[in-house]
Order: sequence, then structure tokens, then C-alpha cells
Amino acid sequence: MNDAPWLLFLLFILLPLGFVGCDGSAPGRAKGGRPPGAGAAEGPSQQSEDQRREDSAPEVDLVFSADLMGYLEPCGCVKGQLGGLARAAAVVEGLGPGALWITAGDTFLGEEPVTEENRAQLEAKAEAIAEILGRLGARDLGSQRDDALGRWAAWSRGNGLLAPGAPVRAHLLEPSGIPILLVAARGDDGATLVERIASARPPRGATPRARIAVVEAPLDAARHAAAKLAGRIDLMLVAGHRSYADGLEATALERLPVPLYRTRSQGRQLLHLRLRLPAGAGPGLVPVASASDTARTRALLEERIERLSARREAAKQGGDTPAVAFLDRKLAELRQRLAAEASGGPAWPEDRAAYQARFIDLSTSLPEAPWARARIDRYDKEVGALNLAWSRTHGRPCTPPADDGAYYVGGASCVGCHAPAQAVWEGTRHAQAWQTLVDAGKEADLECVGCHVTGWQRPGGACRLHLVTEADPEGHRSSGLQNVQCEACHGPGSLHLAARTPETRRRTIRREVPEAVCRSCHLGDHSPHFDDARYRPRILGPGHGLPAEAP
Repeated sequence: MNDAPWLLFLLFILLPLGFVGCDGSAPGRAKGGRPPGAGAAEGPSQQSEDQRREDSAPEVDLVFSADLMGYLEPCGCVKGQLGGLARAAAVVEGLGPGALWITAGDTFLGEEPVTEENRAQLEAKAEAIAEILGRLGARDLGSQRDDALGRWAAWSRGNGLLAPGAPVRAHLLEPSGIPILLVAARGDDGATLVERIASARPPRGATPRARIAVVEAPLDAARHAAAKLAGRIDLMLVAGHRSYADGLEATALERLPVPLYRTRSQGRQLLHLRLRLPAGAGPGLVPVASASDTARTRALLEERIERLSARREAAKQGGDTPAVAFLDRKLAELRQRLAAEASGGPAWPEDRAAYQARFIDLSTSLPEAPWARARIDRYDKEVGALNLAWSRTHGRPCTPPADDGAYYVGGASCVGCHAPAQAVWEGTRHAQAWQTLVDAGKEADLECVGCHVTGWQRPGGACRLHLVTEADPEGHRSSGLQNVQCEACHGPGSLHLAARTPETRRRTIRREVPEAVCRSCHLGDHSPHFDDARYRPRILGPGHGLPAEAP
């Protein structure tokens, strides 16, 4: 037999398997096929109580969330959005009364500035967040940004791990009666973060069974610290002023000497850490694959067995006896691993402190805690009344029209010349934008109204919240601009309406609408799946971006 084809065939077989360690896991990773918590998020139920080990080793459940940024719940503009404090509350409650919830980063405020107009709403929202977190005994690493709300940053300090602006503080916490050292720290660079965390000590005489750092820092600084603090810290959790785009993916950096975790921002995800801490165990925490890690490993092994079985059959048909023998040995090995994986759940070490990490995406399939849902609904009603009252009493003057004098006239002024386009628009979701707010009880929510009213607070556009639905005796033109009307995309239409020649009409309206106009409202957190090439055709039709139908 010619040796070259045989060697090539053997190399072809071995290469895919070379990415699997001898225990069936990827090189350098824990058994189970990948780092614990490093992959797709799981649901809230990991295993039932009767599936947990029946020995005396105590367990502690910690829940971590980062950069809530004032999000009580997702905006609801599209289906399937992640997040919601009511869902998070249900997850934490489901873990039992001993679970400890730790929040960090920007808890009460996002990126919006605090103004006279929105302060009442932001304070009402902070109060709702504080009540929900407080009822569950959450501990918060308050941020400097949250301090802009004053009294709500004071709540954070009262329930906090670290006051805004403070560099580091060590806490001895005892969830379920088990002493854990929790070091809260801030730092803008890795060296500073290392120095601050290393300086933290437990109270004299205390012997914590686990040591966890919660840091507010840039990710690179946290990485540097996690690479330097092995032996001092067992796990590190990081938060740090992250926008929607910065926090899209959950991250577990298992290869660092100190495992480093962060969650998605805006309350879309929780990290659940289950610590198993036998008395007398040595220092450090051993990672243990979660139940879903084991399931994924089984699926991977089954796929490889199927692939190698097909190759064995091809080798047999070709009369390649050495290849058949080789593949028989590999298949026996893989089937043995599969049997071991199927024999039970993840194995906890009996004499070592260990942990499981799993990310929980707060999807719409999860239940809500009824009391938290009721508190959010009460906030929606309260904030509407607050905002309308402020608008009537203090509403700021409308922004004057642009330098060219153009102002918004409302879609009703367009129908006379553009009836086909109006008919197309009426069949789109843009025409129902205001009603969606009404249905959700958010028509007076300043965080929502701007993308459901045409020309909101733009020069010559809608400007006073109460006048969006009420007659405007002062001529501020706020009324009649509900929904995403023609001018939301094509710009203010007063000059176009007044034009007397075709050339002037063309010059006084935006005919080609750039994608940037759409993305002023189709932002990542409101419209996470927005794709201009896919969405734009939904609002086009005869006489509106497409040739008009013949009469």
C-alpha cells in the first residue's frame, strides 16, 4: 500500500480531534468541554434540589449584575427584548432566602444628563429600583454617575459596598452563614487596581472561605489585575460604565489566573455563582462545569461519534483495514467518554472549595415577581402624572424653527398631494407608534416619547409634553404630531408646503433619507436587530419609494 495516501488520510482524521483534550475538553479548559459560564446563557433553573449533592458541604448562591443604567425593564419596542427587574427579582427569589445579589457600576443612571425637565422622572425611577433591590437585600457598588441623583446615591451608600469616589473597601459577608471576603474596588488602571485590592484585608480573626473582588474599572485594567492577584482573590467581577454596544456579549475570561466575569449591561443578564465550600478545604476555588456544560459536551461527543462512524464505513468500503482499526479505537474511546458524561451531572470535588458559573439571560420566557411587576406599573403611572404636571407648569419654550424658518406641519398637510404615500404609511408600524405608547401606559414617559412623536424637541417641532395630545392655544405646534409621520424622515415641511414651483418643492424637503436618520431612533437597545436593508422595504410602496400604480 502506498504510504503517502495513508498518512494524509490519518492526518485528516486526527486534525479535528486535535482540538479536543484527552478528557474530551478543549485544551486548557475544565472538563465539560469549555470554561464554566463561558458560553450561551442558561435559564434560571440549573438543577432541582433533589439533584444536588446530599452531603454537608455548605453552598452559597451569589448573583451579580453590572451597569443596570436605570433600566427597570426593556422598552418593548420589539419582541423578545432581554431584561427587566421583575424577571431578575423572580430569579433571585427562586434561589432562596440565603442568596446574595450584588450590583455594580451605573445602577440608577444611564448616559442621559440630569436636567430640570427629567429630574422628577429619574428620581422616581431610582426610587422604584431602590425598593426592588432593597427588598431582596441587594448590595450595591455605587458609581460616581449615580451620585448626580443625590438622595438615591445616599441609598446606594447605605446599602453599598463602596461609596461613590471611594477607592477600596473589604467586607466580610455571611450569606447562608458562610464567611466570604468581598473586596469592592475602583481603579482606572491595572496597577492601581492591583494595589488597592491587595491592600484589602478581612477583619482580624476572620477566616473567609472564598475571596471575591467586585471592581468598577475599564476591562483592560481588570484583566491586568486578574493576571496579578492569583492567591489573593478567587474570582473577579467587573462593571464599568458600559453602553448597550459595549455590553452586548457576556464574557468569562477563564484563562486568567483569577477568573474574570462581566455581564451584559442594562439589566439584560445575571451571573449566578454557586459556591460549594467544605469546611477545612484549602485555598482557591475549583471551577465545575454546569449541567448545561455537560449537556453540550454530550452533544459534541455524539456529533463526533456520528462523523467518525461515517468515516469508518467509508474506510471499510474502501478496504482500508488499518484505518478501520484506528477508527474503531477512537470510537470506543469517544463512546466511553459519552457513557461517563451520561452517568450523572457535574462532579463536585469532595475536599476542595469549588464553584459553578452560569449566565442567565432575562428573556421573555422567564416569569416575573408579581410584587416587582406591580412596583414598575406604579412607577409608569406616577411618572406620567409627574411629567405632565411639570410640562404644564414649567415646560420650556419651544425651540424656534431652523435658520431657514422651516417648522413641522404634520402629516395631515401632506395628504392632498401625496395620497398614495399616505396610504402606504398607514399600513406601517410607524403609523401606530403613538398607540403603542398608549397601550403600554408610557405616553408621558420622557424616555419613550421622543421616538413616537414627530419632530420632538427639534427646531420647529413638538416641544411640550401635555400639548402633544391637547390643543395648543399658544401655537407651539406640538399637537398633531403623534406617530412617526412623513416629516420624521423627510424633515420639517413648512417650506415645502409653501413652495410654488416644482424646483423649490424639491429643494425644501429631504427626498433621499440616509440610514443615520433611521438610526436616530432604531438604536441598539431599542431596536437590537435593526438592519436598514431589511427594514426599509417594509415602509416603501407605490408612490412612496416605489413607482406609483397606474390609475
